[in-house]
Amino acid sequence: MLGLRTAISDSDQLSAYQRTFNISATLPSDIIAPSPPKFNEPSPQLKDHLRRTHKSYLPKSIMKATHVYVKELPYKGGFSPLYNGPFKVMTNNGKTITLDNNGAGKNISIDRCKPALILPFTQHTDSREKQLQPQVTPEPDNPPGQQPTNPTKHSYHLRSNKKVTFQV
Repeated sequence: MLGLRTAISDSDQLSAYQRTFNISATLPSDIIAPSPPKFNEPSPQLKDHLRRTHKSYLPKSIMKATHVYVKELPYKGGFSPLYNGPFKVMTNNGKTITLDNNGAGKNISIDRCKPALILPFTQHTDSREKQLQPQVTPEPDNPPGQQPTNPTKHSYHLRSNKKVTFQV
């Protein structure tokens, strides 16, 4: 209906709305603001402004890092990891990092790297195993001086004061 009332006729160059109200109709396209023109290339002033204001985050520890993780581009999504590594750092000049990639050096931008925390390897297996294994003390089934009636039965007291009996 809106199209019929605003269509201009060939005879008098007026629409039905203009003949009735003596003014042109306000159409929805007149209310909506026109979109701004699209620029293909940003201006040099905008580039300079963004360069000064937008600094990338660089952790302080990356300059002293011995190992780094490298961001893989493009990100494949899903459950694929965003970072690969850790890789050993051969040299770091502030802008690029040379990584040890199976004996060959590979230059990577420092913006794609994040420091990896590598803990020194220490041998803690003895104390750790003692904590994980329950401490048992064998308890004889018979009082001292008597013959054992069942030699295949063993009883143990655990650290939690529970008695466990095993038959072998």
